[in-house]
Amino acid sequence: MENSVEFYAPVKKLIEEHQGKLHVDIQLDFFNTSSSKCLMDLLFIVDKKVMAGNECDIKWTYKSDDEDMRDAAEEFRDLLKHVPVELEENDD
Repeated sequence: MENSVEFYAPVKKLIEEHQGKLHVDIQLDFFNTSSSKCLMDLLFIVDKKVMAGNECDIKWTYKSDDEDMRDAAEEFRDLLKHVPVELEENDD
């Protein structure tokens, strides 16, 4: 899908409305600049939920041979101040 905002809108709504413990799993093969911005917006929402006292965590799985995705995941993790982000390699 080329329209990242449209694609991520239902996910954003789910995260914003979710009550209680939240676990976010991310597994991407590719993302572009537009989807990167949308994803960052989603992750900042999760970070704010933690600041408000909610229990949340993120697990970002990437292919072991995809250094670019690993680097992106590390950069996203470094931007989030309150939510723990686990990075996991996957050989599949």
